[in-house]
Amino acid sequence: MGTKWSITSCECLSKLISSDFNILIVVSGKEKGYFLPLLRDLYRGIHLRNKDNLKKISRQNSISYIEINDVNSLSFIDFMNSFNPDIIFCCIFDQILKKNLINVPNFGAVNYHPSLLPDYRGADPYFWVIKNGENETGVTIHYIDERPDTGDIILQKKHILREGEDISELRRALSTIGSDLAIDALNNIFKDNVVRVRQDIEGKEAPEPKMSDYIIDNTASVKQIYHFIRGVKSLGPIFKFNDEIYFVKDSKRYELYTHNMFPKYEIIDNNLFYYGVDGMVLMNIESKVDQFLKKIICRYIYQQLV
Repeated sequence: MGTKWSITSCECLSKLISSDFNILIVVSGKEKGYFLPLLRDLYRGIHLRNKDNLKKISRQNSISYIEINDVNSLSFIDFMNSFNPDIIFCCIFDQILKKNLINVPNFGAVNYHPSLLPDYRGADPYFWVIKNGENETGVTIHYIDERPDTGDIILQKKHILREGEDISELRRALSTIGSDLAIDALNNIFKDNVVRVRQDIEGKEAPEPKMSDYIIDNTASVKQIYHFIRGVKSLGPIFKFNDEIYFVKDSKRYELYTHNMFPKYEIIDNNLFYYGVDGMVLMNIESKVDQFLKKIICRYIYQQLV
């Protein structure tokens, strides 16, 4: 079970197929329209969709494929029972499995989660790892229970973040780590070679970020500002100063030095020089035309500007 256009879902499926697992069916949620995703891509200035998708990979390998609104419906559970599956494996799947579905497979349901659980449970660990300036993250393969991302851990593997690592680069790195880890975890399950590790109750959360979460913290160090912009540049960081708002494309450099200009900024062409608490950071901002378009798109997509 995965998300149709997810790079990670596709890589995991491809590697499971090449590792000779007998995949009976591939399931994804039904797409909720096309216009809003297209607008979001326009806002971000890039097209985030993967060239492959779960439907295409399934058909190329003669695997049944289905899209469904509710995997916990009685009709779908009956349908799944007809396969008598050993395992349900979820990888970036956007629906929460409930008890009746979790109990269908003989060896239980297993999930891929792109963080080191119990930290960063939730929908978008990639963003919050970068937002919070973490030095490391990773992938967890764990059993699914009735609460999201809380089941016993099967395997984990760390990933050390590089300086300036963009969220799209992080997603690809974790996809490679996690898809290999998933194969090891599933093999261990079939060999009855799993040491289950119970998760702590406490852990950092990773909810879907709001528009306001993309606003740059002007009181942070210029190094933190630089790395946050570099990390989420493909998602659209926002510089806000009093009532002025600028959409940022990238951060070019930062310089550490003592000055008495904090807080102050100046714009030359499409370059914004921000004088922060401990130096200066140089940002590349959108053109006036793109600033105007993005404000309109943001109001439509998010029902707010910031």
